[in-house]
Amino acid sequence: MMHIMDRTGTSLAYVKLGVNALTCARVRAETASLSELSSRRLQGVVVPEVIDSGTWDDLDYLIMSPVHDGPPAEPSLTRRRRASESLVGAFPSYDSSVADAPWWTNALSSLETKRGDSDAERLMSAAARLQDKFGRVTLRHGACHGDWTPWNMAARDDDAIAVWDWERFAENRPAGWDALHFHVASYRGDAATGLRSARRHLAEIITGVSHPHEREAILATYLLHRGCTFLADRQEAAGAPNGPLGRWLLPALEELV
Repeated sequence: MMHIMDRTGTSLAYVKLGVNALTCARVRAETASLSELSSRRLQGVVVPEVIDSGTWDDLDYLIMSPVHDGPPAEPSLTRRRRASESLVGAFPSYDSSVADAPWWTNALSSLETKRGDSDAERLMSAAARLQDKFGRVTLRHGACHGDWTPWNMAARDDDAIAVWDWERFAENRPAGWDALHFHVASYRGDAATGLRSARRHLAEIITGVSHPHEREAILATYLLHRGCTFLADRQEAAGAPNGPLGRWLLPALEELV
């Protein structure tokens, strides 16, 4: 990503340019997400505006307005929850059992394309047990940022939150995934320990859900979906620190189901 500034150091724009099929797809996804978000009334959430988008030398690009200038300050829990509620409230939400949700069907289909991969086979086995244990659990579904982390947001002086990196935005995810992702991403330590911490503190992380079984279902589905994403993006081959799912995600999911 390129940061464009004037001679005084004032931010003018940010530019994303895809360099391969995966990153070009992400640029297109973020462009679509920002265009959709611009038509919604968000309270307490400031989203980049699309200045321009298209292709250059067969590569996708996106030029966005800045939403925060200066050192980022992590928003408080109260601000984050208010922002998350605003995002969910700006789009339709609905109740669905785990097994009937569109994302569940997509997850199983993506795993089918990875048959033979050892991590995919473990995820498929875990998915079968997850369906037996949580398949009929009804969860609230709605809008989800998809990468709700401290480094993708900043507190603003106007009491709002600036939020960027919307390439994983989706409208039909279980409520609670963003809050879980923030906790795991924020944990100071390895990812496996972060997941154990998330399970211990589910009641504080996932609010608005009264039954422990539902909270465990949200955690299990989050782990399955994230595992599918890691495989689809070939994170291990790309050298991502948490690329090998067997070191952290798979043991946590298999313990749950």
